[in-house]
Amino acid sequence: MSAAHGYSLVLKHLQNPGFAAGTSGWTIAAAEPGSIQVRKTVELPIKKGYLPKGDHVLAMRRKDAKPNHISQDFRDLKPGGLYSLRLYSCDLTDPATRKKHAQSVSLEGVTLLGERSRQDIQQGDGAGRNTACWNYTYRVFRAVTDRGRIEISDWMDAATPGGPSGQETLFDFVQVQPLFEAE
Repeated sequence: MSAAHGYSLVLKHLQNPGFAAGTSGWTIAAAEPGSIQVRKTVELPIKKGYLPKGDHVLAMRRKDAKPNHISQDFRDLKPGGLYSLRLYSCDLTDPATRKKHAQSVSLEGVTLLGERSRQDIQQGDGAGRNTACWNYTYRVFRAVTDRGRIEISDWMDAATPGGPSGQETLFDFVQVQPLFEAE
């Protein structure tokens, strides 16, 4: 049934969504040299909880002068099809505080369904200072063509940092997947 409807267990829309191959597949626009890095999860001070998903995360260290950005074209969309984008983020500077992170996630070349999109706070299942709060960012969109573009930044928008200089935000598990839509 999945193949008949165009679904697969292997998501092919993004390259290197969990940063296992470093920044391969991503276009990097660092605020300054070294302000965007891929880090191994075993080296993080967060030891408990159900996230991050993989062995690597992308870290952005916020700067006052300008934002950090990563972007990638996603592909193999079915024009008119319904899709979701999701990702996790964590404030490594203050991981245990329940708050929404200053970040922006924009999609280009698609029709965003804002009423079905959100940013939630999720708590890890550990205890004490190693318990991390992760933000789950979820966007629903309709494909216009067979391609689109995602851009992730550690600023709220192009003019507003939204947090202090030096704050480090982790990003993980960036995923674009089709959504089933009953006809």
